Amino acid sequence: MNSKLLKITFSILMISFLIGCSKDNNPVQVGSNPVIEKISIRQKWNVQSAAFNKIEVTVQDPQGFANLATVIFSVTLSGSSTPIFQDSLYDDGAYFNQNDGDVLAGDGVFSNKFSADNITPSKTTGDYIFSFTAIDRDRNVSSPKVETVVFGINARPEILKVSAPDTFKSGVSGAVFAVTVSDSDGIDDITDVWFNSSGFGDQIHFFNDGDFANHGDEFAADSIYSVNLDSTFGAAKAGMYNIQYHIKDSFDETNLIIPSSPIYIENKTGKIISLSVPDTMHRPAANFHHRLLTAKVTDPQGLADIDSVYFFSLRPDTVLANKGNPILLVDNGLPFNIFNPAVEVGDQDEGDGIYSFSLIAFDTTKTGTYKFSFYMRDKAGNLTEVKKDSVTIY
Repeated sequence: MNSKLLKITFSILMISFLIGCSKDNNPVQVGSNPVIEKISIRQKWNVQSAAFNKIEVTVQDPQGFANLATVIFSVTLSGSSTPIFQDSLYDDGAYFNQNDGDVLAGDGVFSNKFSADNITPSKTTGDYIFSFTAIDRDRNVSSPKVETVVFGINARPEILKVSAPDTFKSGVSGAVFAVTVSDSDGIDDITDVWFNSSGFGDQIHFFNDGDFANHGDEFAADSIYSVNLDSTFGAAKAGMYNIQYHIKDSFDETNLIIPSSPIYIENKTGKIISLSVPDTMHRPAANFHHRLLTAKVTDPQGLADIDSVYFFSLRPDTVLANKGNPILLVDNGLPFNIFNPAVEVGDQDEGDGIYSFSLIAFDTTKTGTYKFSFYMRDKAGNLTEVKKDSVTIY
């Protein structure tokens, strides 16, 4: 849609709205107007870039989302009162306007995408005032909300060099990753440097703060960003990965060339350090009583690598309890609750590596010796050797 047609469309929409509101038989109701709650827009746009910038506006309406019609906006150059651009945002799930970037239709979030060239074909730099207004199907209108966006000339940042280990050992105390970067607009224009991999969900961020002890970075505010990773980085990872390195500047623009490096991440099995199981339990004459059993565990990649701690129980009649399924221990710090005994087991402290389960003896519980086989599995699939114990109920 060209600029002239956009202005005409915008003007017709506003004129018809104002005429409708001026009629005595259709007054605007107090408290019925939509409200713009949030505006999501990049604060800096590069006039030399053809990339599209997504705008999102979240709107509430007293009559519900279904009553919302549209969000319109105009753009003026700071210091001027004449709009240079007008358009609309849509809440259609990108169904009717396939390139508007809207995710879910009818949720009150209106979206569209624009490049700096759409707004200012002349590539004029400066502060641009975006003014947004929401309109519902009853022709009620919100109070306008404005955002100031800086239009400027920006050079994309670059990653010039990567220094990274090719192997990450299980239980390593520290391994430094470093990248050398460049930005023609100055180092201060860089806002983030990180790496990730399609093989894992972590996004690891680099530092340029000169904190060598904690981050492995030698000098602050130079061209080298670093991060020192301990063994916990290996949690839930095992095998070969390809790492990609990224950098972003204040215009939210990232490097076009994305360097990568392979790394082998080792993940060794953890251990069940100790068990605490009562030797005996008395079967009550009525109701029940319970005793806590615990398993203290450790893992070279840290406690975050632990997937589950569990045991199998062989009853005195040589039949596996719980239909042969594993019985889970938990490390959640919740007090015992007989009405939710699988979750609220009476664990002492959450996240301390001591997993717990409450053994409950009822007046109907079979007497004899119950033999337990304990295991720990980590998120890389490693399984510990079995650790055994037992309790006798009499």
